[in-house]
Amino acid sequence: MKPTPSPQVYARAAGLLYLVEIALAFAVNPVWSKLFGAGGVSVSAAQIAAPLSPWRLAFAGEVLTYVCYAAIAALFYALLRPVDATLAVLSAFLMLAHAAIGAASALGRLAALLLLGGSAGLAAIDARQLHAMASLALQLHNDGHDVGLVFFAFHCAVLGYLIYRSGYLPKAFGVLFALASICLLTSVATSFLVPAINAAIFPAIVLPLFLTQLFFALWLTIIGVNVRRWPIEFSS
Repeated sequence: MKPTPSPQVYARAAGLLYLVEIALAFAVNPVWSKLFGAGGVSVSAAQIAAPLSPWRLAFAGEVLTYVCYAAIAALFYALLRPVDATLAVLSAFLMLAHAAIGAASALGRLAALLLLGGSAGLAAIDARQLHAMASLALQLHNDGHDVGLVFFAFHCAVLGYLIYRSGYLPKAFGVLFALASICLLTSVATSFLVPAINAAIFPAIVLPLFLTQLFFALWLTIIGVNVRRWPIEFSS
């Protein structure tokens, strides 16, 4: 029988991928904020359509973040199945659902680039109409992204429980992920139902999620799991 890789391999791979995902998110989001200024589109069609333009690279980076999430889901399953295999599968599926919905919603940003990129097939459409449709496409992306975050919030809740029960990962992270799940659900719910409240509490409401993810990624990368507490039946 082929030996099972050490849990430290899974832990460090998941931590590194999490750090890559966080770095990509920080690189991508500011780029999109520059597409529309206070008075409408703030860049030219030529800038948007140019090969390797910041927006094309940002779209590629956003899709790559969801590839990272899919890989992390598999690695988390390998790390946490000794605690409860059924809940580990559920946690992985919730993260995969988040990744799939997020990747699909990214097409809204691609649609905005196509509308604003000066395509010859759109020459007959008034510029104001193109800008309005691009704005709507970006809004659809944002709404789709929020739908994906609902699945991610429940993933965090299940993940927190599994971490707390594991014995080979710090219980504190289990508590923090549960808290982050509540904060994220609050952010998404207020965004849909009471936007004024969301505007008042964002981004502070999602800060616990960001910090929990960052410190957990660093912990997995640098320290990993407590191998002495890893169940022996999963060691070979």
